[in-house]
Amino acid sequence: SKLEIGWEVIATASPSRPVIKAAMDAASPDPYQPNPEEHAPNADLEHRRLFDSGALFVTDLVPAVSNDNVILSIGRLGGFVELVPIPKWMWMDHDRLAPNDIPDNRRRDYFVDLTQAQDITAFSTKEFHVDVIALDAICTRVSNSGQNSLATGSNHPAEVVLVACGESGEADGETALTYWGITTMASDPSGGSGAKSEVIVRLVGRRSIENVGADVTLFASPATVDHWANQSVPSHRKKRRRMTSSITTMAPVVALRLTSYDDVVLLAALDFNGGVTVIDCTAAVALAEQSSNEIDAQSETICSREVIMTC
Repeated sequence: SKLEIGWEVIATASPSRPVIKAAMDAASPDPYQPNPEEHAPNADLEHRRLFDSGALFVTDLVPAVSNDNVILSIGRLGGFVELVPIPKWMWMDHDRLAPNDIPDNRRRDYFVDLTQAQDITAFSTKEFHVDVIALDAICTRVSNSGQNSLATGSNHPAEVVLVACGESGEADGETALTYWGITTMASDPSGGSGAKSEVIVRLVGRRSIENVGADVTLFASPATVDHWANQSVPSHRKKRRRMTSSITTMAPVVALRLTSYDDVVLLAALDFNGGVTVIDCTAAVALAEQSSNEIDAQSETICSREVIMTC
């Protein structure tokens, strides 16, 4: 038999209106804006400042399939998560791969702009961590059992639990983990062509990782050094030789992986220095499966990075 490898669909996802709005609402005032009480902010300049800041840079993305619903979670550097529903036909098995030469009248069948979706949801994590570095998601028993979340109360059992991590923003610089329950509610349970869906997100757990190894020192890029020089060096001294500068931070967690066996859900967090911390997330996932306002803040550490590094 011949193994055929190729692509089926190519999708693009620019920052959507919901994530831009969430970022604009959370943005700090422009320090160079003259008296904002007297001068209304320029929308174009505010958007440009937002994009130039790098807050919408994509740091991680992960898909989750639940009850035939597919949600693509996109983590953005400024502390925002975008939940983009993926059309079912994109996720289903295709009879054949896309042809090498696609006629212009068929291009829309293979190239999809996900940003045009009307039911994109975005939320900020800044209350718990100032950025989003890594994501992972796992389906709950609600998803696996095919239960209908429409039949529940105001807090709907989550079909998916999404874990995000970033810097806590506190003086100690710890890495913060947040657990989010995600439920997709369809306005048309029959799944007709005109069906709309609403994504509901609620916090179900949080904790921090204290030890991630030695600090990390990186050389600043020439563009960053030039920017610092322009802000701090007097104009008559700017012709001096290029400066070299470095940045030292606590080692971040760079990847998350969720796995489950029996009724236990474990999270492995890989830090920049190669250490892995294993955390028991079973309680947080159990709360997500319930119609509850409780938040799990006591996730147990099963294995610390020191044990992993010495094995």
